[in-house]
Amino acid sequence: MVLQLLLCVVDRFPFLPTALGIFSHFIYLGNMRRFPFVKLTDPLFLASCVLVLLNHYVWFRHFSHRQERAYQSMSSYYDLPDDIPSFAEIASYFGLCVWLVPFALFVSLSASDNVLPTMGSEPSSSAVPGGMVDTGAARRRGQGMAKALVDNVRGAIAEASVLFGWKKPEDRL
Repeated sequence: MVLQLLLCVVDRFPFLPTALGIFSHFIYLGNMRRFPFVKLTDPLFLASCVLVLLNHYVWFRHFSHRQERAYQSMSSYYDLPDDIPSFAEIASYFGLCVWLVPFALFVSLSASDNVLPTMGSEPSSSAVPGGMVDTGAARRRGQGMAKALVDNVRGAIAEASVLFGWKKPEDRL
């Protein structure tokens, strides 16, 4: 947020896209309140997904319009425009100010498979009377988004292969 503010003040980046970027980072920060437990239906998580796309679109448009204006102001085909940012500059801005925080959040959601339980973590809702724990439900509840997706796809492929007679039910995929 500080980097975006500095770029706005020092390098005269546009105010509204910068304000959108800073607001987006406040929303990303709101996702940290229960990290690494994230509900996919949480309004903050959904807002952060929308803001990633919106932020990318706004900044892509800004840089493409800037390049278009620079080429239109050329007097000759052989002139080199002065105020066009290089690919490295644009990629660096996107990497650091637009993509770094949301992609780190999304990638770290799959890391929750390896998170050790700590004091104050969410209680398991799969406990049954007598102190026994249903490990299957606890395992499904605590796994990350990427692992859950892969497990579901593997399960569907295994069921389809059994249904079509390609594999026996006791064979593992």
